[in-house]
This record gives sequence, C-alpha cells and structure tokens, in this order.
Amino acid sequence: AMGAAGSICITLSPRPFTVHLEVRDDGPGIPSEHMASLFEPFFTTKPAGTGLGLAIVHNLVLQNHGTIQIESGPGRGTAFFIELPIPTQTRC
Repeated sequence: AMGAAGSICITLSPRPFTVHLEVRDDGPGIPSEHMASLFEPFFTTKPAGTGLGLAIVHNLVLQNHGTIQIESGPGRGTAFFIELPIPTQTRC
C-alpha cells in the first residue's frame, strides 16, 4: 500500500508477559476517513485488492488474545503495533 518507493521497518521485542511487534513504513499514510474501515473484510483502496489482508491479521491477533493498534496520517507513514501474550506453557 505504500507504493514502489519506501521502506518498512519490523521490530520484535519481548515485554513482561507479552511480545510486541511493530511494523512501520514511510509511505503516504492512511487518510483518516479510511481508518475505521481498515479491519473490515473486503475494504480496499487498491484496484486489484481483495481487502482481506488486514481483516485476517486482525482476526488472528484477537483469536490469540492480543491487541492491534494503528498510527497513521497523510504524509506521516503508518505504524501497526501488535501485542501478543506469551503462553505460560509452550507447546511444540
């Protein structure tokens, strides 16, 4: 969504009882009128988009008892912040 030029920075960091994932780009940002619809299935601004990517991510985060937040604005780029709990017992 950020176009051909630009960069994405992905940061993963442990926190007490959670893991924090930040995905940040330096693209054009998301217009404020689109923010409320970003996680709705089939919402897209791309001519060939399906509008399912963020809806799937949102559902996966919620199913795993996590949170997802967005910071964006025209000309500021976009950042997604995902917080997921660390299981008390690991399963392999």
